[in-house]
Amino acid sequence: MARIAEALAAVSLVACGQAPEADPAACETDADEDGFVDARCGGDDCDDADDGVHPEAWEGPQGWRWETLDPTWNARGAGIAVGRDGALHVVWVLPDGPRYATDRGGRWTIERIADAEPEGRIALVLDAEESPIAGWVASDEAGSLVLIARRGADGWQIEDLAASPNHGHVALAVDGLGVLHAAWADRDGVRHGAHDGAGWQVETVPSLDLAQGSHGPPALAVDTESRVHVAFAAGGRLCHSVREEGGWTTDLVEDVGVLGLEPPAVAAGLDGVVHVVYQHPRLDEVRHAFGSAGGFSIETVDDAGRTGVSVSIAFDSAGALHLGYARMDGPPRHAAASRSGFVLASADVYGVDPAIALGADDVVHMVYAWGGGPLRHAASSADPWLDADCDGVPTDADGDGFLGGRIAQDCDDADPEVHESCADW
Repeated sequence: MARIAEALAAVSLVACGQAPEADPAACETDADEDGFVDARCGGDDCDDADDGVHPEAWEGPQGWRWETLDPTWNARGAGIAVGRDGALHVVWVLPDGPRYATDRGGRWTIERIADAEPEGRIALVLDAEESPIAGWVASDEAGSLVLIARRGADGWQIEDLAASPNHGHVALAVDGLGVLHAAWADRDGVRHGAHDGAGWQVETVPSLDLAQGSHGPPALAVDTESRVHVAFAAGGRLCHSVREEGGWTTDLVEDVGVLGLEPPAVAAGLDGVVHVVYQHPRLDEVRHAFGSAGGFSIETVDDAGRTGVSVSIAFDSAGALHLGYARMDGPPRHAAASRSGFVLASADVYGVDPAIALGADDVVHMVYAWGGGPLRHAASSADPWLDADCDGVPTDADGDGFLGGRIAQDCDDADPEVHESCADW
């Protein structure tokens, strides 16, 4: 408690909203080189000796909390979404069929979606009414099918979307008008389907002439203008296609020579910037391409080697980019974009097939198979003594030694006498 009290007192003196008295001698440089001027110089950096403290700094996660959602072994291929009400929705694959779980109502409930095991991962989105929609590829003696499952009042309703897909992978997205989109690859190329309320309208996503060849599993996103974005590998090249009113435009993201079958991830920010994240197959590193139709810049996120499996993308409430992915030799990884680069962290000691999502509270959620067996959920927590973004409010706002927030220990972070557990972690 003494540490908290001291930290709170210090924060109150140097919070950016209460800048200390100006000191012209301190105004010669941005001492910590974080791009923000010292508050003593009339700037807004409340600690110019720490490049991790400034108004755009991110106050978490500094740690993680874990729970086991399903103790069954052989879980894999998970997906996650966070509803507007903060409820979590999770899907994953088991040998006897895909599963769905939600903590809406305060407790986890789990149900089986179908009886047959999907080939690869299972995709998940929420529709305009916050009802879950899942997609996967299933095979039997008659061949392979892309299946779409919607959960209604009478349970899960499953429909066939397409036959003979490659790679056991389908991607889903819902646009601002509530239209469901799907993308998958077959022997003839990458397909995009949109459900217009009456049925599916399916079209081929064009490849570049220089990118003809075997098509890898695609990633799919829609932006705030309901434009459709698809990222995919073709002929050893990573491509991005966008569908606007005039049709499709396809651009080269990077020519990597040989591109494996790991699907990339794609998303469009509120600022219109398109982000493509992928594993470089020869260097075994995570790369981030960003830009728009017509040109992309590329940066390395994680070059530790043997990394970049199961990439996924999410944004926080400020529009900052968050990535989830796995290392082949161990932990599920989280990368958060900052002005000085990506901040990397491991969400657990081991985990495969991770997926990431953030809610309105900016808590980072990851689901993954732990040790190739049980399905786990990791959620971020923040340093309770740190006012990293200089807003004058630490993450333990009432100073009782317990973190506030939805998943943390303090149900009422305005009352220092209240700090019982809010959830069964």
